Amino acid sequence: MITKQYKIIMTVPLGKRYGTLAFTESDGAIKGTMSLFGKTEPIEGTLSNDGEVEFSGIFCTLIRNIPFKAVGTVAENEISLNVQGQRSRFKINGTEV
Repeated sequence: MITKQYKIIMTVPLGKRYGTLAFTESDGAIKGTMSLFGKTEPIEGTLSNDGEVEFSGIFCTLIRNIPFKAVGTVAENEISLNVQGQRSRFKINGTEV
């Protein structure tokens, strides 16, 4: 079992949003939380041996809840994700803490 925690930055049209991403990996499955927009929500997905990560969750903003899917890579102490929401795409980068 591996536990990872990252400080993350999501780039959106209105600027940058800061938060955290934490997950535990066991046999390729990950479960954890992502904190953005002042809310912490669960995430679930997979992490391969070569660092490919994929997970889904919900962004809870003041206006609405947005289901999303994130796909990217984990390399050394960094994570890079492309996030697809209902109507938009975002980029998230993070550094392990």
